[in-house]
Amino acid sequence: MIKPNGFYVLVEMEEVEETTESGIVVSTGSQKAREQGGHDVGIVLDIGPTAHRGYDGCDADTPEGRAAQWGYKIGDKVQFDRYQGKLIDDKYRLITDVQIKGVHIGDEA
Repeated sequence: MIKPNGFYVLVEMEEVEETTESGIVVSTGSQKAREQGGHDVGIVLDIGPTAHRGYDGCDADTPEGRAAQWGYKIGDKVQFDRYQGKLIDDKYRLITDVQIKGVHIGDEA
């Protein structure tokens, strides 16, 4: 695992589905890797120490507090910019704090 520094947020990307409900293979391994690399939904795992510092309304003392003021918390499913940030092990992505565009509510995805 990696710990984010500065204004970065670590997200675990949802795995791209390989098959349909009936079991039909939708993509090859290389297609899946490309799709996974461009995936734009993930779960927040950790927040860098200076994330959201200096933004209006984000004046809490902790990164988690500032993220909550921005509208998300660790464990939330978030939407972020496609192909942005640093891909790690085809499963994680380090993105900047401002790339988080929205939070999924309930079971919607």
